[in-house]
Amino acid sequence: MTTETKVPDTRTPVAERGSKPEDLKKADLHTLLEEMVRYDASDLHLKCGSPPALRLNGILRKTALSPLEPADTIRMTEQMMPSQFKEIPHIGSMDFSYAIPGVARYRVNVFHQRSNLSIVIRRVSIDIPKFDDLNLPDPIIRFAELERGIVLVTGVTGSGKSTTLASIINKINQTRNAHIVTIEDPIEFLYKDDRCLINQQELGVDFESFDDALKRALRQDPDIILVGEIRDLETAQIAVQASLTGHLVLSTLHTNDAPSSIIRLADLGLEPFLLTATIEGIVAQRLVRTICPKCKEEYTPGEEELLELNLTPEDVRGRRFFRGRACDSCNKSGYRGRMALFEIMEMNDTARDLVMQE
Repeated sequence: MTTETKVPDTRTPVAERGSKPEDLKKADLHTLLEEMVRYDASDLHLKCGSPPALRLNGILRKTALSPLEPADTIRMTEQMMPSQFKEIPHIGSMDFSYAIPGVARYRVNVFHQRSNLSIVIRRVSIDIPKFDDLNLPDPIIRFAELERGIVLVTGVTGSGKSTTLASIINKINQTRNAHIVTIEDPIEFLYKDDRCLINQQELGVDFESFDDALKRALRQDPDIILVGEIRDLETAQIAVQASLTGHLVLSTLHTNDAPSSIIRLADLGLEPFLLTATIEGIVAQRLVRTICPKCKEEYTPGEEELLELNLTPEDVRGRRFFRGRACDSCNKSGYRGRMALFEIMEMNDTARDLVMQE
């Protein structure tokens, strides 16, 4: 696709532009997708009977657009749907990637609800994030230097796991000679060969299942394998095998903290001795909203607020607190953007002993 729709040059998004109703009805898919980039929205929700909604700074906000009709979500799905899907399935869901050249890539999920199509679109930056841009802690830099083992990035949906993994791949690509194979659902970030050769494979396009793709990857002379997610025991077992045969395996899980990842893999059926022999590190992360720099101000929290935070005046003595007053720059929210918080578990002898004891 080569055509790109230009977003009107205004600080107020479609969500709040106050146009006439007949004008708002004309906001098309490309306009909404480009709005996501302009206002740093992470997700776009398209549901019949409701206006489009954007997730801004982690908060879902409905737009002032007219509610979508069933024909709208069908048309938008057909506009994005890749060629391997001959028609929209009557049941189930579809996952695929979409791109507007020069703007952004998107991860798309289309599903049925109440006999109509709904769409959730996650924005993926065209630019692969760098370590310095993400302020990643030193242990993650060390993980990128590993020659073998398993490194897991875990967290809830939308916590930035893919972004952290992409930055690790990017770091490896810039600093060493290696062959990297990625196994994804769908492909999110597009890598360009630097010092590495990088082959990217997508579920439903290049392979039928994660475990099958991982088996095949082991015959492709890889140094590093990125598996989008460890979803079942067979995939976990092959990842362990890959690690034991001298490969670095990067993957994700959905757990709330780093230690829970060990429990999750054990629940899948992996033996503790295999976990201690292969896992080198686990990064758990979540995203929190950051205060708008335009309206940031220092303040003193009251007793009620300290109580909610389970803090006493003595706990915060000498510390500084800030909040956003709410301005046009942050759409009156007091927040602009998000940052990642990390919990890092490095598998040292103490951690391995604890895993074996459990």
